[in-house]
Amino acid sequence: MAALNYLHRAGLAAEQEGEWLRVTPADRITAGLRQFVRNHRAELLADLCVANDAQAVVEPPQGPAARRPC
Repeated sequence: MAALNYLHRAGLAAEQEGEWLRVTPADRITAGLRQFVRNHRAELLADLCVANDAQAVVEPPQGPAARRPC
């Protein structure tokens, strides 16, 4: 989860939307951070999947909008 923690320390949040990776807020993304995200995309998506699985244990998904497996 090092890549995800790096983004959090930089003041950014990341979320998975299907096969896309959304990093916000956009105005805080520097050229260096953009390159980091490109270089670590697979690791970030895996980190988010693990983080979502851990959250699902605490808060089970409910209703039709339940999170899809990674």
